[in-house]
Amino acid sequence: TKTFHNILQNMISKYEEERITDIINKYDYNDEWINCLVRLPKITNILDLIIDNINTNYLDEILTSIAKYGNLDTLEYFQNKFPNFLDKNDLAELIENSLYNRDNKIIKNILDFYKPINNLRLQYKFLSIKSNQENKIKKLKLISKYVDINLHFNSLINTIFLSNNDKGNIEVKKWIMKK
Repeated sequence: TKTFHNILQNMISKYEEERITDIINKYDYNDEWINCLVRLPKITNILDLIIDNINTNYLDEILTSIAKYGNLDTLEYFQNKFPNFLDKNDLAELIENSLYNRDNKIIKNILDFYKPINNLRLQYKFLSIKSNQENKIKKLKLISKYVDINLHFNSLINTIFLSNNDKGNIEVKKWIMKK
């Protein structure tokens, strides 16, 4: 994706804005292309050029992509352009996807948007991937501020102890056992 971002930046610097707009207007925007684009950092200036051509039927897929891989400025950009952008039928899925993101600001933004959150069933699948234990604990602490994780403690235990093939996560396991 870095290469793609560099190509776009290079294209923007070499051509006049009218020329870029002509190229963009002729391009067929499919959801895969947009989903890759929104994962890139500092992409809002390019999104400004194409936002009017984005098919709003793709907004759910774009939201999933931003939640899982994007950054906060892109999420806020779409929230400003499309006021109902975060209105999603499956809140648990949206939050689960955002827990995979390295940037904790994404999950915080989504949780703040939906608070108060009641009876949310999370499966905590993000705990089963290899990643920084401190970041996993930060995410669990953040979730516990918005959702009572004790209500669905079995799901948390199942993910971290039973279905987790990772022999690590000792600090995460300690944190969960303290709860």
